[in-house]
Amino acid sequence: MDLENYLEKIEKKLYSNFDLHKNYELGGTNYDLYAKYNLRSERYVLSKKAKIYGIENNEHTFFKYFDSIRESDFNKITSEIINNVQDIVKPHPEHMSSNVNLVIIVDSNLSDIDEELIKVIKKFKYHKGFLFGLRGWADFGLILYSLKDELVITNKKGDDVKKIYSEV
Repeated sequence: MDLENYLEKIEKKLYSNFDLHKNYELGGTNYDLYAKYNLRSERYVLSKKAKIYGIENNEHTFFKYFDSIRESDFNKITSEIINNVQDIVKPHPEHMSSNVNLVIIVDSNLSDIDEELIKVIKKFKYHKGFLFGLRGWADFGLILYSLKDELVITNKKGDDVKKIYSEV
């Protein structure tokens, strides 16, 4: 499979629920695709004017392609997203949670990727609370997808969405 086919199939999967942006730039890095999902729930008393509360849950997924990835590339791209997490998530009083996912697409076999990098990806963990949790939190999911093997490696939070981004 090649990158264009993969992204096309992902777009078809996400089209009805996500806002999709091709060639999205964040902090000087260009991403091949950015997918954003917003879920908002509200409770009312008798009319919509009498709102009791509102809750927002969001998902942000960034897709970045590499011929083959090194640990320096991985550190740069994850740092870029972590440094911009407040701009991605935009916490406010009704924000509950956001999942920020990074899908790293490589054009090499997973066996060609450094074992240390695979361990780093599997153990990667990032959780950010906003205003002591009163404005919600963000978690970071990582997915490494090989176009040649069509295999996936994830961290714990990335495992939740593994099926969506691997079964193309």
